[in-house]
Amino acid sequence: MSKSLTDEFLFYTIPHFSQRYFLRKDIGYVVKKYKLKGKLLDVGCGEKPYKFLFKNTKYLGIDFPNFSPNKSVNIKDEPNIYFPENYKLVGKLPFQDNTFDIVCAFQVFEHVTDPFILFDEMVRILKRNGYLLITAPFLWALHEEPNDHFRFTRYTFDRLIKLHHCRLHYYKKQGGLLSAIETLLENYLVELNQKNKLYYFLTLPLYIPLLLLSYLAVLVENYYSSKSIYINNLFLIKKW
Repeated sequence: MSKSLTDEFLFYTIPHFSQRYFLRKDIGYVVKKYKLKGKLLDVGCGEKPYKFLFKNTKYLGIDFPNFSPNKSVNIKDEPNIYFPENYKLVGKLPFQDNTFDIVCAFQVFEHVTDPFILFDEMVRILKRNGYLLITAPFLWALHEEPNDHFRFTRYTFDRLIKLHHCRLHYYKKQGGLLSAIETLLENYLVELNQKNKLYYFLTLPLYIPLLLLSYLAVLVENYYSSKSIYINNLFLIKKW
């Protein structure tokens, strides 16, 4: 089996399929609809799982040297730049003002101690008429502890957008009730099977019905999803 086929097989079969599906689908939609191109920075890029969607960009990623190995299931790529040693203290990105056409942060905002500073820095290094593309969780279990600090609604980012005189170009609530149920049950299943080998083998068969539930969630929520129960947020914001 070729690498690309193996990657696709893993994408559809490993845990949290519905979340990964909606992220890939909606990021791809925004890239095509708004014709995103130019110099791009992916903040907290990990292994750059969405780089392949940005075909018309000069794609750069920044992260810590010990970046999480859990942000991607199919792409093995390293950050181009590492955060300076004092980044956690000052929160300043090592770039000049108005450097990038696009600045992204995928599932990163919940892991920073001050998301307001991160947003401010992303706007600072973004060119005028450039785009911020941000995804952030609403319903999700604790992860990458102890560096897990926040969950978000649209209203947090509405305030940030207003403070920075930007404009919300596109917003999407990702997933719905079925995705939320599947995600939370799967998070609990992962927690159980990490206890010991006995729990691991007892819980392993439960993964199959949860995977089927994730397929059902994607099928249903492509057409209808709850307005108040969802798993993730996607924002496309323009700097004026």
